[in-house]
Formats: sequence, C-alpha cells, structure tokens
Amino acid sequence: RMLSTYVFSSLDPAVASNLEDWWSSGIVLFSHLYTYDGEGNLVPEVAADMPTVSEDGLVYTISLNLDVTFSNGRAVTAEDVKFTFERVLNPATQSWGGPGLGNIAGAAEFSSGEAEEVSGIRIVDESTIEFTLLTPQYTFPAVLTSSTYGIVPMQEVLDAGTDWGTEVLISSGPFYLTEFVPGEKMVYAKNPHYYKEGLPYLDGIEIAMNVDKSVAALRRQGGEAEFVPADSLPPAELVAAQSDESYKEALRLAPSGIITL
Repeated sequence: RMLSTYVFSSLDPAVASNLEDWWSSGIVLFSHLYTYDGEGNLVPEVAADMPTVSEDGLVYTISLNLDVTFSNGRAVTAEDVKFTFERVLNPATQSWGGPGLGNIAGAAEFSSGEAEEVSGIRIVDESTIEFTLLTPQYTFPAVLTSSTYGIVPMQEVLDAGTDWGTEVLISSGPFYLTEFVPGEKMVYAKNPHYYKEGLPYLDGIEIAMNVDKSVAALRRQGGEAEFVPADSLPPAELVAAQSDESYKEALRLAPSGIITL
C-alpha cells in the first residue's frame, strides 16, 4: 500500500503528469519501445533489439518483441506503436509529449491537420516499425523512453473513447488497473501476461490518494502502508522516521531530479 497527498488526473500515458499518475502510467502500467536498466543502460523493452539506423542517420528501423502483450492478452503490433505516437502528436489528445517528436518527418504537418498520418512513421510489417527523421538525432532511442510514449492498444483506446485512462485501461506493463475510485484510491494487480518471466514480484499495488499528512503519519506508524513519499508526511514526522531504528531497513534516501523553487 502506498499513501499520497497528490491529486490524480489520468492514467493515460499520453497525458499523465501529476506525480502518482505519471509514476503509475510511466513505470507500473505501460511499457515503452526502450527503457533503462538498473545500471542506467539503454535497453529494448517493447522493441526486440536496438534499432537499425541508415547510413545518413535518418531512418530508424525497430523490430518488436513478439512476446510483449497487453494486459488483455493481445500481442502488441506495429499498428499499436504507430497509433501511440500519432495520438501523442494529435492536438486533440493534449499530450505534453508532442514537442519531443518534432524531429520525425511529417510530425508538424500531422499536428497542424495538413496530413492524415505522420509520413515519418511507417509500418513495415506487423512486428516492424520505421521512423524517419528530419535531421540526424543520436539520442532518438533515448527520447522514446519518455513516460508519455507508453505503448497503448489502438482498437481498445478507440472503443473506450473518453473513458480511456480512468474507467478503461488496457496496459502493456507489469501491472494492470483493477479498481479506480476518483479522489480515493487506485488498485493495480500483477499482469498475468507480462512478458518478463517471474516479474513483477508484487501481486498488486494500492495507492490511497489525497491522504492528509497527519493521517499518513498515523498510517505509517500503524504499519498500514509500505511506502509513503517524504513530502506526504509532516516535517516533524519525517525527522522522526529518519531517526527511528525500526524503519532503518525500509528508509530510502536518494538524489532527486525534482527542482523546488
């Protein structure tokens, strides 16, 4: 169980931006073409291998891992990948990830409504996708690790309509959504179709949202939560937790990329 004082917007990876929904969609619920391992190395995830790059550095051909499936058991295809990226570039989605794809040929024309599809994203076959860039970009595979580019299932998203991301969510990562109570909690269960054998280790995750900091402190003390972010606790409670020997093995201190002004 995890306690949080943060609000929730959507589990749709294209738009999730608050802390808990961003964390959930970007790490817990969805997989990406590429990700980083525990040592910080860029590795394939939905992709089967690192991309093949043309001599001019403009064309990236990516084969897909045929073992990757969505939480409903359906295999991820190149059609889903193309749809994922075009959906991010569609202004109607209101995704914050669009600018990161600006170097893909035809992205600007698609976003402006001048073209019906992105010319630089091409389906080679069911398990192969091709990206053509405007200028060479060595970091392009790393860009594809961004949380907003989590691979979503095309037909299921279209069928769900406005319910996608809250009432309906078919994921591609280690967990899937089983219960969502607006403003109160999100519950995830282990994805039985996850392609990495033996993972995830947890059977499920429950996030209690909008928990008052004083209540979070009491629940931590009572053992009702396995994880409470430091900024979800009153300052005095955080000091006490850091000096409490019984929490020594559970306490995690690490650098953060978050800048507070």
